[in-house]
Amino acid sequence: MFTGINLRSIPAAKAREETATENLIACHQRIRHFTAIARRIAESNDAPPEQVADAAADLHRYFYVALPLHEADENVSIDPRIEAAVPGTEAAQASKEMVRQHLDIRAVLNSLLPLWDALCREPEKLSSFSPRLLVLSNRLEKLWDAHLKLEEEIVFPAMEKYLSAQEKEEILREMRERRR
Repeated sequence: MFTGINLRSIPAAKAREETATENLIACHQRIRHFTAIARRIAESNDAPPEQVADAAADLHRYFYVALPLHEADENVSIDPRIEAAVPGTEAAQASKEMVRQHLDIRAVLNSLLPLWDALCREPEKLSSFSPRLLVLSNRLEKLWDAHLKLEEEIVFPAMEKYLSAQEKEEILREMRERRR
């Protein structure tokens, strides 16, 4: 008798594939999640060392490995297409600003990544890192708030409005290839 998996608990297959925009919004949810963790770790001097190490490792992994893929999605796959579709418009200017903002975000992350990396190995140093972590995580949070708002209110709607179905499919294909 088979007693393993309850087949009724297996979710049904998706009716359709996610779009490029839906994938980008999902990335934004992860960005918000990890940015909140960055703030919490900066404020958690009493946290058990193993939790500090785990959280720092998660932050380092996400912002060092996954985020550059998302940034490439926007810089390489989206910005040039929006510029080509509607040059000189508010949408094209917003897309260029999106790319520029990535530099500001990267500068803050370049200061945070070594701190998170050190906390992976020496979580007991959290209290000495905490003031710097708090300043940097607050700065990161403000940058993300402005950046994600720009993308969600202007860039992604412009992508949906001005890019062809084929261009959006190419963006999705490029996004998937980056993650292989």
